[in-house]
Amino acid sequence: MTISVTLSKPTGDVEKLLGRAYQKIKIRAVNAADGASYQAEMFTKTQVFHRKFSESELEDFLKANSGITFKNVVTRTNTEEITLLTNKKGKTTELRKKLKTPVVECEQRECIETTNLRIKPAGGFDTTYGLLNHRKHYLLPEGRPVPFLVLLGIMNDEGKVISSR
Repeated sequence: MTISVTLSKPTGDVEKLLGRAYQKIKIRAVNAADGASYQAEMFTKTQVFHRKFSESELEDFLKANSGITFKNVVTRTNTEEITLLTNKKGKTTELRKKLKTPVVECEQRECIETTNLRIKPAGGFDTTYGLLNHRKHYLLPEGRPVPFLVLLGIMNDEGKVISSR
């Protein structure tokens, strides 16, 4: 099932074929009361227009505009991400990327992407960035007196900086 589609890099024929000079179109799966299962946000330079699609209407729209009206089309499904790239000569290249963690679908058909979530262990340790509660390394360590700063009156004998200085 298609979860989201993004159409970008419009050609010069966009205004002729779609009626407006759209720069980008984002389509996502929704659960609407009227039976439409996809909602599109169509971006012009200054405005955003909304349109609802059924599944068959979406397929027809993508067939008519993928590679013709828009050069880049990224389609995201539950298991993979499909990218269609069209060059100036009209040659289309398809790239498929399997998702590491599949997209989880909620009861309302709103999708939650789990690929970018990081769950931190209880110990405050994040495997991506190292320790979260580490001590900062300063050129002049805290709590240790520096003789020339004590002589200048910036620091006291215990190593604390005088607030007025």
